[in-house]
Amino acid sequence: MPELSVIVPALEYPFIDAGVAALLSQDAPAGCYEVVVADSRAGKWEAAVRKEAQCNRDVSVVYVRSESEGLWRSRALNAGIRASSGRIVVLLAGDFTAGPSLVETHRQFHLQYPQREYVAVGWSDFVAGQAQGALVRWLEQSGVLFGTQLGVGDAHGFFYAGNTSLKRDFLCASGLFDEDFRYDAMDDFELGERLRRAGMISQFLPGALAAHQHDEELTLAIRKVYMGRSGESAAVFEKKHPGPYGWTRSCALPPWRLELDGLSLPAQSRKPAPLLLGSPGCGLRARLAARPGL
Repeated sequence: MPELSVIVPALEYPFIDAGVAALLSQDAPAGCYEVVVADSRAGKWEAAVRKEAQCNRDVSVVYVRSESEGLWRSRALNAGIRASSGRIVVLLAGDFTAGPSLVETHRQFHLQYPQREYVAVGWSDFVAGQAQGALVRWLEQSGVLFGTQLGVGDAHGFFYAGNTSLKRDFLCASGLFDEDFRYDAMDDFELGERLRRAGMISQFLPGALAAHQHDEELTLAIRKVYMGRSGESAAVFEKKHPGPYGWTRSCALPPWRLELDGLSLPAQSRKPAPLLLGSPGCGLRARLAARPGL
């Protein structure tokens, strides 16, 4: 039985085959981990994943279709977790490509901290071709992208589904991802809330690095799509965990008011909108987009 299970939700992400290939070329001993790819109901990535598995038979690859459609990440992650067998569960975003030491770094962390409540939070960085723009530099340095600045040591209860590992028994005792969340937003924040209440101690793990394969160009149309998804997800979260929260005051304003306020700022002071990927600080004001009649 493998010691670790790396769960990758495939969904609509465009680089799953490259991501699987990277996971099959890790520094970790081949027999200590498995790769579990949880695809959508349509099975878009089945052929590519099985092809990569044929090229490297040293690492076990489990392919599973979930009931997920579109970006319904919670369903895909739960299907992958249920199909896995490792004592340690590593959650890796479908648009993250693992660095060569990611699996081994997570493994060593849990050997060092065997207590069930210890959780390792790995880093991510945009790929080199995307790392030149001001938007990307701001996203990486400000901490807005994931709701916190990835650092060293105590992560102060931070949890996300991008690059994180935890003990299976701790995860199962707290419950899996809530499938009421239909997008790759807020589902991990909500699970993190339950884990924190169960005593989670999260630690940053800089050595567990992944490359973030994500288009940094955000047109107004794309931003509105992201905001709509995040808004709907934040509304679901608030029904389950009533606030108020830091974003509540902004959410009391209609969208047109926020847009007007933004346009009134000097051009040089306007900051680009964050990529809304499901972290606690990612676009929670976007809940406005889910409010009918505004």
